[in-house]
Amino acid sequence: MKVDVCSLDNKRIWSGELVREVNKQWALRKNEEDLHLAPGSLVKLIQYHSVRGLVYHEGAFLNSKREYIEGIGYLDVHLFRIDRVLEAVQRRREVKVRTRIEDVILDAGRRVPIKILNLSASGLYFEAEEDYPVGKKVDYIFSQEKMRIPLKIEILRKTGEKPPYGYGCRFVGLAESHQDSVRRYVFQVQVKNRREGRE
Repeated sequence: MKVDVCSLDNKRIWSGELVREVNKQWALRKNEEDLHLAPGSLVKLIQYHSVRGLVYHEGAFLNSKREYIEGIGYLDVHLFRIDRVLEAVQRRREVKVRTRIEDVILDAGRRVPIKILNLSASGLYFEAEEDYPVGKKVDYIFSQEKMRIPLKIEILRKTGEKPPYGYGCRFVGLAESHQDSVRRYVFQVQVKNRREGRE
């Protein structure tokens, strides 16, 4: 599970993978990114939870060491003390975020311009000039943050009586690994939106 380590004013310091959680102490796997914190430094830790969404914790950096992690083996880790949960944002099955992505869908090979206004790991809402019926399926290539994932989307609801029409859609047959990639992107957008006061 990914965790962002931030300053108390929400500036990102470092990101890592949570590999152990025992007695209010987290071990985050070291990676190629350097962590510049003195022991005892107070931090916020933002946990990217697949069900609960973003969970904000307050705690402190303890130290860095090599430890045995059950089921994995010996790892170089950064240890953090967790003092309290500050908030859990959007407790729902999938987190939905506002976006303004201009892209295209593929309808029988024809490129149709769309504007994606919100996104989750299970679907999206977009506007388009094209008039589509509920139940129609179209192709979409999700290409954000160096990802390129071919998707099939199905229109579940439609709004508007004249262009641009709004379409609420679900992803059809999305592989779990691809869904996790979209979910990580959604969480990144959620953090960015909160920092900019847009959520």
